[in-house]
Amino acid sequence: MAAKLTSLRIQGFRCIEDLTIRLDGLQVFIGENGSGKSTIVESFELLRRLATPGRFAFDFYTRHGDLSELRRSLAIPFRLTARCEEGETLVEYSAELASSGVGLPSFAKETLSRMGDIGQFYPVFSRTGPDAMWRSASDGPTLGQRLSIDQEQSAMLAPGIQDPSGEIELVRRVFSSLDTFVPIEVGPLWAQPHELGTVRSLRNPTRPEPARRLARDGSNITSVYSTILAKGPDVNRAVLEDVRAGLGLDVSYVSVASPAPGQMQLRLHFGTREVPASQLSQGQLSYLLLVALKHLDHEASAVIWDEPELHLHPRLLTRAAWLFEEIAARRPVLVMTHADAFLDALDKPERFVRVLTLDASRRAVLNGIDADRLVEWRKMYHSLGEIRRDGMLPEILTSVSQ
Repeated sequence: MAAKLTSLRIQGFRCIEDLTIRLDGLQVFIGENGSGKSTIVESFELLRRLATPGRFAFDFYTRHGDLSELRRSLAIPFRLTARCEEGETLVEYSAELASSGVGLPSFAKETLSRMGDIGQFYPVFSRTGPDAMWRSASDGPTLGQRLSIDQEQSAMLAPGIQDPSGEIELVRRVFSSLDTFVPIEVGPLWAQPHELGTVRSLRNPTRPEPARRLARDGSNITSVYSTILAKGPDVNRAVLEDVRAGLGLDVSYVSVASPAPGQMQLRLHFGTREVPASQLSQGQLSYLLLVALKHLDHEASAVIWDEPELHLHPRLLTRAAWLFEEIAARRPVLVMTHADAFLDALDKPERFVRVLTLDASRRAVLNGIDADRLVEWRKMYHSLGEIRRDGMLPEILTSVSQ
């Protein structure tokens, strides 16, 4: 059984005081601006960075900002707690970050525990500041080893900590295989910033290179399609079926061509007309990214996609929603959207939709859709999107167990 992320608890991050997200299949998050959708996406990206070799504290500061400005309150710690599973193994990882006073975050506390045979967690490692304790193969259930480690890096990457039972490696694999996608830049080359020199765009021809996963900025889309199309005729037919379902029955095939030695470029064929990626619309490219994600073999522990509706016609967005449902059959998928057309494409919105609201203290609250109340309201409205447009969504909300 593949390793997977089963839950993420977020504490003390912007409008989120304490929120737990359980990952299973497709979940579609909606809510007003400022209700926490982007914060959830960023939290998953932070998990991925925790398992990435490098300078975590410096990367956090340069990419996310000063931790002291991101915390909801000084009285509430900034903490991420995740549970991972593989077969019969269940582990829980927690990281609490504190401000160091110079903008860079530091690890105040960090723990990793494993579920034992009697249903209780026992520690694998624990650290407070630079002081860490960990369990070797001869220590039994206790933490018998001590080590001083860098406060600006996760203990999961500390060279002195051994991993005799593989729990650290499990967490690293799960975190590093997270796929987080914020809106991908698919605009024309002229509209992109050129001040820093060469623009890295998925429209440009690229060098051939292997692609196991889709890059967060989509820039390796040509390599991804080259990998997918090399799988054989059955996969090629499945890809073409998905592309035609969204972009039209006149699409005859998808190819990767070589416009110059050492370069390759994605192309669509409409009958006898060949259209390179540089001439495709923003919506066409956005949709091709989703088709690629579906057909890649990369076993992401979860896929998180922010605002897939950008550049998509409502009809194409409906097809995109169906693609996400198919992707979610293999791995957990979280989608953040403002689009009613996306909601209306879902066969069972009461199963998939999560609604973020703010309470009187402007804390994020996670809600679900009450199936029985939705049935009653659908006697007056055709769809969930119509209910939301008329401002009646609060009438069908129900609390989600944390």
